[in-house]
Amino acid sequence: MRDRRIQWFAVAALLTMASAAFAQDERPARELQPVQVGGAITGWRPGPGQNSALIEMTDAAKQPVLIKVDVGRTRVKLSGEALVEFLRPGMYVRFSGPLNRNTARQPVEELQLFLPTDGYEVGVMLDPSGDRNAPAVVAGQLKTLKSGKLTVAADGKQIKAELAPEVKITVEMSDFTLARPGDAIRVIGRQVEPGKVIGDEIEITLAEPLKALEDPKKKPRVSRAKKPAAVAEPTEETP
Repeated sequence: MRDRRIQWFAVAALLTMASAAFAQDERPARELQPVQVGGAITGWRPGPGQNSALIEMTDAAKQPVLIKVDVGRTRVKLSGEALVEFLRPGMYVRFSGPLNRNTARQPVEELQLFLPTDGYEVGVMLDPSGDRNAPAVVAGQLKTLKSGKLTVAADGKQIKAELAPEVKITVEMSDFTLARPGDAIRVIGRQVEPGKVIGDEIEITLAEPLKALEDPKKKPRVSRAKKPAAVAEPTEETP
């Protein structure tokens, strides 16, 4: 037990030192070395600043790498699939199919999870031809889901639909907090020092479909390392 505690404190100390390295580096962006790295995610946790996070990963050589994510600046794309049990009210979903007023005529065979902040339009987009039998695109916030029947609030309209038994749920959004250990990651960024990268573009591919969380009000972090004390942010200048 004592050895395990010593190991934990050693790991926590290393991660805290890594966070400090990002915070204390004041070199402008143009002086940092461009780098690309790929591998697998091992965890994530809050970063040294209020709007930052640190993604922990191992590269192709199984070496640990720490990626700094600046919310609002770092471009993140997370893609994969999810199970029906993962869906819950408040999420944004998209599907297409012919409508009978505010009800989908056919079961939904493919549903996409998205975020409006990623540039997706919210509402009911009808076919420009005016053909009432042509598929419409419905994009909005999931309001209810029970026994495979759902209601989506799409720009003031309440659209009802039913999920097909073998519905495919795809995920494409910028929410990296959905990532789990083992998910594939590819990063384009700038190296602060070996093993520490400021991410500019990040692509994450889910290794397995997302499942229901134990507590839908919480999105657990995959790293238990504590957030370090507040320190000065690094200077970020556009080259």
